[in-house]
Amino acid sequence: MPDAPRPILLISGGHTTQILWAPLAEHYDLAFLAVQAAQAAAGQGLPAAPISSAVDADISEHIQNETVMLAAKVANNAALLSERFGGLLEHSGPELLNGKLPGWFPGFAHHLMGAAVSILAALDAIERAKRQIVGCIVHEDVSLDTRAMVAWCNLRGIPTFHVPHAPCHLLPGVIDIHGETRAQYIAAGGPAGAEFYISRGHDPAMVATLGVPQWDEFYHGAIPDPLEARRVLKVPDGLPVICYIASWAQTTSMRSGFEDEFTEGWKAVLAQAQARGAFLIAKLHPTDGRPDESHPYKTDMDTAGVAGCMTRHHFGYTIRAADVLVAQTPSNACLNGAILGVPSCYLTTEGFDYATVLPYRGVPETIGEAIDKALASRDAPAWDEFIAQYNAAHPDGNAAERVTDWIVSKITESERADVAIN
Repeated sequence: MPDAPRPILLISGGHTTQILWAPLAEHYDLAFLAVQAAQAAAGQGLPAAPISSAVDADISEHIQNETVMLAAKVANNAALLSERFGGLLEHSGPELLNGKLPGWFPGFAHHLMGAAVSILAALDAIERAKRQIVGCIVHEDVSLDTRAMVAWCNLRGIPTFHVPHAPCHLLPGVIDIHGETRAQYIAAGGPAGAEFYISRGHDPAMVATLGVPQWDEFYHGAIPDPLEARRVLKVPDGLPVICYIASWAQTTSMRSGFEDEFTEGWKAVLAQAQARGAFLIAKLHPTDGRPDESHPYKTDMDTAGVAGCMTRHHFGYTIRAADVLVAQTPSNACLNGAILGVPSCYLTTEGFDYATVLPYRGVPETIGEAIDKALASRDAPAWDEFIAQYNAAHPDGNAAERVTDWIVSKITESERADVAIN
């Protein structure tokens, strides 16, 4: 008799969970929400496919019809939605958003409904094919697509796991969608991450403190030594090196001064590099879409006569090459720097902060003092204590092993419970 098909594990995709794919594939076939992730996993020789591969012509027609009907229901309630939106903001909402809502909202609703219906239809098709789905892993579940997959599994009692793509640094009391995880289980990076989710109402019994899998690479020799990093980035010998970690306007929070705030922070760091005769590395955020050739960071460095470079890539190299990191907002790069032995500080922003004393903080007027404190603290034991609060796998860097074992154990528990019930 042919072997029974292996159980299926759903995975959202993305670099966050990539280190888990191979060990999880020892137990399950992998079905990815992201087509590119499925291709990458299959390229590694793993049993992987996108969930969309379950969609045939009949299902495609169903998706089209269902999407139109759902979008029509949503669009027909545009007036009610506008009224509710205004009520949530504690003032009268604009009359149908100044009359613009009827023109664009139906198409927007159709776009959103189409994405959700496609995911649900694909999962239904896998279920009808008698393939057993035993679990679901997402690196975030604030997006419509990941939430749709989590909701589908939750309704069926299938274990769902949130392996966060990064710790959140929201201040207590700040309302933000990142605290609204819908997954059943949460793999917190460290005690600070666990407290973040528990303080926002998640059951402590469902939160495991395991470490951050995608940071394992910072422990296992994947990042070059400082001399090699400086060679690659063409840092002249003898110059102190400041690495500026840029940020982006977080539209999920709608706080801070956005571009004005970022410009002030950048100018302050640029002035510090100029005054110290330092080489300045401007590490762009991946979402920064401005062209390299005319980017204001490059122009500003040239105008100020500051030696340096600007890059979107080489993240580990930019950290290793630095004497100190200066982040725009409480970036997780501060944690990565600390793991690699590079101290840091950051420019504060509304609504966000680390829950720990380190890293050092500053505003544009005081960031120089924060840089001095960070430089003086290099190799201090307090940095290890800081890392451990956010990465419980420190100093071994074995978070992927911990998270894999935990997921497998919880799925096994669920399967045994199902057998006992039936």
